Amino acid sequence: MQPDFTVYIPDYPAPACFVVEDKNTTETSLEVHRGQLSGYMASVQAPRGLLINGASILSYDNVGTSPTATISLSLKNIVRIWRGEDILSGSHTGWEALPPTDRDQLTALYRRYSRQAFADISTLRDELVYTTDNERHTLDGTTWTAHRTRIALTDAHAHPENLVEAVKTLISEVETDVSVQFNAHLSEYELYKHAMREIPGVGNTSRRINEYDHELQQLIPSSVPAREREVLLSEFRRALVGDLPETHLDAVQASIRTYHGSSSSTRRDEISRFFDTSKEFAVRYRTHYEKCYTEYGDAITVKNAFDQWRENMAVTIRPSDEDEAKREFFAQTAYLVIVRMLLIRVFEDKNLVPRSFTDGGTALWFLDVEPTYFRQSLGRSMARLIEIAYDNAQQIYGHFYAEHKVFDWYSPDRNMVIRILHRLAQFDLSRIDRDIIGMVYGQYVNEQHKHQTGLYYTPPEVVHYILDELGYNGPDIVGSRLLDPASGSGAFLVEAGRRLVEAHRTYWKDVGYADIPADRIPEVIDDIRDSLFGLDVNPFACALAEMNLLIQVLDLLRTAYEHRQAVRIERFNVSASYTPFDQRFPGPC
Repeated sequence: MQPDFTVYIPDYPAPACFVVEDKNTTETSLEVHRGQLSGYMASVQAPRGLLINGASILSYDNVGTSPTATISLSLKNIVRIWRGEDILSGSHTGWEALPPTDRDQLTALYRRYSRQAFADISTLRDELVYTTDNERHTLDGTTWTAHRTRIALTDAHAHPENLVEAVKTLISEVETDVSVQFNAHLSEYELYKHAMREIPGVGNTSRRINEYDHELQQLIPSSVPAREREVLLSEFRRALVGDLPETHLDAVQASIRTYHGSSSSTRRDEISRFFDTSKEFAVRYRTHYEKCYTEYGDAITVKNAFDQWRENMAVTIRPSDEDEAKREFFAQTAYLVIVRMLLIRVFEDKNLVPRSFTDGGTALWFLDVEPTYFRQSLGRSMARLIEIAYDNAQQIYGHFYAEHKVFDWYSPDRNMVIRILHRLAQFDLSRIDRDIIGMVYGQYVNEQHKHQTGLYYTPPEVVHYILDELGYNGPDIVGSRLLDPASGSGAFLVEAGRRLVEAHRTYWKDVGYADIPADRIPEVIDDIRDSLFGLDVNPFACALAEMNLLIQVLDLLRTAYEHRQAVRIERFNVSASYTPFDQRFPGPC
């Protein structure tokens, strides 16, 4: 068996760009053919695949153990809106008539499946891998210089505005990709809910659960206190649908028998029959759920991540509708993906972790690892590369990569990752010590975000003025504490951290040293952490503040590493919390 269409171009470094499986228009449930498409993608080593039927398009990327949904398009609806035949068209036709979600989907379809989307990748990959004299880059970093790399390098310290613009562009591109992946998963989640409404051999799920609930209430004696009754009902319902082990049904049954005491054998038999059928239902429910989870597990994970995010952000983000909440979720997901990868690039250029995203690291990966270990699963290669880079980064500051799981559902595909790596490789980040994350965040927090989320960004000149007025300057600030009760992305904390580093440096120079002694760096970093405190109701802003503070001590960390000094950076004191200050941070600030 072969796919209906397999697309090849000479300048794409893989056997196939993508496959297309074309179904009859009468087949309305395209998603049931995902397994077939997955087999075709694997057989020709294609990273992408399309299921089409003339009315709909489903797009999948091969980035995990099974194809991940990326785009779900109703061509029928889009054509009607485009032609002005739908109420959503308003008074427009064409592109202007389409809702933003449809525009994003069509844009993503073009970005993923146009010839340029694949042809450019070969060039970008080669520029990451080879020197100007066509040799592969080496792991020791000696070939990654302005004269030998094919990529023009810009000093991010001297031209931070260029880096800010590049990062903003990347975030925008990823945000579009995030939105279409999310909406595709959400479409599959609706299919999952539909599938769970009917259990084979049982019938309507909700109706049957309600019937069991009603029967159990009849079995509980009226003498049982209301609170105990509700506990029993809750435990029974949860065990029935797998939220609790089925053994809890036995516990509920035992409680019911105890309440009835020496009731007639008829009553005891009635209780036994009820719980026997309840356990049978629980088994059928679990079996059906496991089957559905196998098919829709990614969609369930994404929906749960979004719901958890909304719960975490409930205090600070109260959008007027569901679409607004989704847009904020997309923006934060994209922002964190790019910022995490940027931080790894900073680590690399400061020689704190092995090269993964540039230099000999990419040469090793694309020339040796991929051809050897990912021949049959090229689309999964980038997920593994990013995982390795994250594992290395956790040795520097584990919290930023081990947490924030609500954003980890998103998997950029191979082509997207190569574009991100190429863009970030254009900058020399070895001297960076500025609040780059804050600068990008300041532009991210535009007027729309201010009004909808209450987020504000304090300009650097205001930060400098206030700290100067507070007298937070010079060697005397060592040992003092500073609290920002609305820290945001850490504008005040970052500048305070920079001043603390300089204060320590001044002290050691005054006593005859050229700089902070390497063996004293661990205690200097500890002092910075123990002296600065931030609170904010926005967990996302707190994550960025932590990273901003981390950047301020990376040069110290590099010096310590060069002198073989062991340094462990404990978590900075930035918290999304409402706990009173005297409980969170004992001692005067």
